This record gives sequence, C-alpha cells and structure tokens, in this order.
Amino acid sequence: GLAARREEGRLLLVGHDGFAAGAQHLLLHLLTRLRHAHGVEVEYLLLDGGTLVADYAAAAPGVVLGETERSGGHVEARAREWAARGFTAAIVNSAAAAWVIPLLRAAGIEAVLLVHELPALLAEKGLLAGARAGTAAARTVVFAATEVRDRFLAATSVTPADARVMPQGCYRRVAFCPRARREMRRQFAIGRATTMVLGMGYADLRKGFDLFLQAWQAARRRGEAVLFCWLGTVEPGMRTYLAREIAAAEATGSFCLPGYQSDIGPWLSAADVFALTSREDPYPSVVLEALTAGLPVVAFAGTGGIPDLLATFGGGASVPLADADAMAGALLRFGTRGVHGGRARLAARARAAFSFADYTAGLLRLARPELAAVSVVVPSYNYARFLPERLASIFTQTYPVGEVVLLDDASSDDSLPVAAAVAAEWRRELRISTATVNSGSVFRQWRRAAEVAHGEFLWIAEADDAAEPELLASLVGVMQAQPGIDLAFCDSRAIDAEGTELWPSYRDYYIGAGAAALAQDGVFDGPDFARRCLAERNLILNASSVLWRRSALLAALERCGEELECFRIAGDWRLYLE
Repeated sequence: GLAARREEGRLLLVGHDGFAAGAQHLLLHLLTRLRHAHGVEVEYLLLDGGTLVADYAAAAPGVVLGETERSGGHVEARAREWAARGFTAAIVNSAAAAWVIPLLRAAGIEAVLLVHELPALLAEKGLLAGARAGTAAARTVVFAATEVRDRFLAATSVTPADARVMPQGCYRRVAFCPRARREMRRQFAIGRATTMVLGMGYADLRKGFDLFLQAWQAARRRGEAVLFCWLGTVEPGMRTYLAREIAAAEATGSFCLPGYQSDIGPWLSAADVFALTSREDPYPSVVLEALTAGLPVVAFAGTGGIPDLLATFGGGASVPLADADAMAGALLRFGTRGVHGGRARLAARARAAFSFADYTAGLLRLARPELAAVSVVVPSYNYARFLPERLASIFTQTYPVGEVVLLDDASSDDSLPVAAAVAAEWRRELRISTATVNSGSVFRQWRRAAEVAHGEFLWIAEADDAAEPELLASLVGVMQAQPGIDLAFCDSRAIDAEGTELWPSYRDYYIGAGAAALAQDGVFDGPDFARRCLAERNLILNASSVLWRRSALLAALERCGEELECFRIAGDWRLYLE
C-alpha cells in the first residue's frame, strides 16, 4: 500500500552501447547509485548492445536499440513516449551518444552531456558531427578535466550553453590488502627486490600497449628485476603484429598477459606502480582505482587529464610522450617508493578526493536543478519491530533524497540486522551510525542527526512512525518557494503500536485548542506562531511530520545548549520555540 505515485521528474540515462569498457561501466554505476542512494526513478537507453546489457537490465528498466532502430525517427518517437511518462531530464554519457540530444530536447527532455572523448578518437570513429549537435543542444556539458574540455571544444568549434569540469570520481574503490599482495606475489614467484608494474585496459594502439612493451624492454636494459603485467584483452591486430615480441617477453618470465580480470583488487595490491601508457586517454577510471589502492602512477604528458591530476594531487609523475626509456625510469623510481611505504597515506587521500557519491550528487543537481538536498535521519532505540514499515515509507518517497541514515542509540534488540535486511530488500543505500553507549536523551539524538546530515533540509523520521509517499515533496515544495521558512510540518493520522488508525487527523484537536488556523495550509511569522500555537500547548503534535532547514535547526540547538538535554518529554516544544 505504499507504492509511490510519481508523475514527473523522472531521469533518463543514455549510453552508446553496453560493451564492458570504462564509459559503459561508469553509466551503469551512475544508474545504480541514483536509484539506490537517492531514490530517483531512472530508466536507460542503450543505442547498441554488449556484454553489460544483462547488468543494466538487472539494475533498472530500459531499452536497448536493435540495428534497425538506430534512426533519428525511432529515437524521437521513443523520446516522446518517455516525455509523456514524466521524464524531464536526461544524462547522456559520451560524445558517441550525443546525436540523440537534439531529439530529446525536441520532446521536452533537457540533457546533460558527459564527454569522455578526445579529438583523435572523435575523428577516428566519425563522431564529430554528432558531438557538435549534442554540445549545441545540451543544457550542460560536463568534462572530466580541463584539457579534455579545451581540446574537445577546439575540435568541435561549439560553445555550449554551460560547460563544467567535474572529475568523475572512483566508482570501484579497491583497498590495499597486504595478505592479497603476499599471496599474489608468492603465486607468481615475485621476489622482494622485483618491481611489479601493472597496466590495464583494452590493449590497443590508443592505450599504448606497444609502448608498455617498450617500457618493459627499457627496464630490462637497466638490469632491474621487474615483472610487467597487463590486465585486459589484447586487440587482435596488435596481437598479430607484436606476436613475436610478446612471445619473447613472456618467455623471460618477466612479462605476463593474464587477460581480462573481473577482480582487480589482488593485482593492484601485488603491484608496486601503475603504468598509464595511453597516447590519448581523457580521465581513465583505472588510474583512480590504482590511486585509491595506494599505487603510484606514471603517465605520458599531454595525453588527457591524468598528467594534470598527478601534477596537482601527487601520487606519481608524467614523462615525455612516447618516451619508453623515461617511462621505465620513472616506473622503477616510484615503484621502489611504493613498496617501502606511503601506500596507506596515498590511498586515504585518494579515497577522500575521488568521491563517486559526490560526483553522482553533482550530476543529479545539474540534471534536476530544481531538486533540493534532503537528508533523512532515523533515530532508533530498540525499535526493530517498526523499522520495516518506517524505512519502507522513506524509500517510497516521491522526492529524491541525498542520504538516508539510521542513528542507532546502542539498541540491544536486532535493529541493525533488520535495518540492513530492509535496505537490501528495497535495494536502497542506508548509512548506519551506531553508538556504543545509549545517549539517554532523544534530543541528543536530534543534535547528532543535525550534525551527521549533509542536506539543506533535514527530516528526522522517528523510527516508530510512517509517512505517505508525498510527504517530502509537499514540504520541500513549500520551503523552496519561500526561503525564509525555517521549518514546515503537516497533519498526521494517529496510529497505535500495531499501526491501527486511532484518529484520521489532528484537525479537530487544533480547532478545539483554539488554533483553527492549523485546519488548513498556512505560512506563519515565527513569534505569531509561538503565541498562537506554542504558548499554551505544543501543537506540532508529531515530530516526524517536521521538515527542518538544517542550518536553522543547528542554530537553534546551539542557542538551547545543554538545557535541551535536561528535558525528558518537552524538548521538542522548547526547540520549536527557539
């Protein structure tokens, strides 16, 4: 009975295909996070198939176009159908799919374009015309790095309405694991003095697999003990022309090609340094994964956004383009540093810097600029029996949220496993914050709620309550329309511990208390509201019906100080007055 009724504000994600490459994985993780973390109703359009199609289908509803369906007329008809179902915005991932943006716009769907290509690839794949059309029609164009932006705009000769530089963050964070490092190095008989160099990706000319092989040769000429390892499929033409060189390298035992690996964690832990040998690579996720595993990175200068990242962030260096000898020297130098320390510090800095959660939230703000940032915090103490209904009524809100946090006050029942199971059932992200000692005060919990939340608005959803799906949409709309409002609340139905309705509304109580103004919607001046509705009794009868402007709540809590924690029952009344 808690099915959400959503009529508008849905979000469409568009990708050029479903092959297992970086941009396609990025879009899949965006799709998943938008649904799981924010509760956004999302569907997808893939312009071609690929090995990731099953993963997309498991994540959300969507459409994969067949060979005969990739025409402007067919896509335009699909766009009109989506618009009729309440889709108002789209995120179009990569210039390869940019040609659909004018068709979406004609149907009333505004698009954010994510650009992952540099000029050589645009020219090679014949993407320039579509990139120009999409850039001109997009509401916002997002680039991973300044160099990507500058080179793309120079190649297309189009000035977008709005251009942003937003590094995409790391959607697959791999922690350094000493045990995995020991086991992997033992498996490959890698000695302590051997520097293991890792490369990754589809091994073709653009990724510089031939330069990776040359860097191995240069390292060997230096007389150093090395193991160069490339994870990924080798492009057939590259394998054909380099067959003898690859065979000779593998025969030495210091060069290996394990192929594509779905679990890269042990490899990143075992390696000492990461080699990005690409000739052109805008902002590859593999570099972010390496850094979050504490692995230093060496790249070729002038190849995309990574050289600038390494210059500002650290964690590696750039060498002259295609200079395999310089690459070998830098790999050996940084590899030695990585073995002997600093990996934990580098990994911690990278995890903080490359937040995929922040990146997703930023894209949602660009695609749906009308959305406010809303945090939902559920204070709970031994309320496991109520959590399934409480969390369900949060997860079915029609308004997307920034985060949902369970604030457990050292419960002794099975609240934590129940909450985790409910979140898993709904396929939603739930951050659980636990206390080791009970606070002894619900109002201490409210203070913690305001402090752990991040959104502009805060809903403190008490664990033994439930809500209609439209609660947040109604209250946020009022507060956004009038920025001076510090809190908004709504009517409630009273229920007992079993969820049985006791009263259908508080309206009769309001009228009986001489507060007839609360029998209908209204906006009140603070002191006037205090006199009319808070002087004799507290007529904000349900704390869970309140949406706070979080900055106003924090200020009121600060003014109340420790006094608030002395209240056992009337602390909410005291806080509303403040």
